[in-house]
Amino acid sequence: MRPAVLLPWLQNLLPEGASLLTVGQALGISPQDVVGMAEACGLSGTAGLHIVAALAEKVAAEVTPAVEEVESMPAGSHLMLKLFAEEIVKRCALVVRNLRDDSSGDDRPDESQDDTGAVPGVTLDEVVSPPAGN
Repeated sequence: MRPAVLLPWLQNLLPEGASLLTVGQALGISPQDVVGMAEACGLSGTAGLHIVAALAEKVAAEVTPAVEEVESMPAGSHLMLKLFAEEIVKRCALVVRNLRDDSSGDDRPDESQDDTGAVPGVTLDEVVSPPAGN
């Protein structure tokens, strides 16, 4: 992230005025050292990346139990439920992959997906009018 974007964002997360001075003195860090103050307060970029990766992995792990819970409800499942679940898992994997290798620049969840966002093998008729029992 560019310093012109990062520094104001970090400054907004830190305390202000006398509180900032107090924290700076307690930590032995100049209040003008925004990055140092943020890191000392647990706001380091690396820590943020680890937190986001852990959240993405947790979301991915919760998808199957959530699908099973919805399927057990009186209304049951729907054709789109599994498709949405698959896309959520793909997006979580993409987030984790990009956090580990941010040099790829690839933000598309699936290279085989065309620009329309169409799901291969599923027609609009199947989505609008799913088979009986779904």
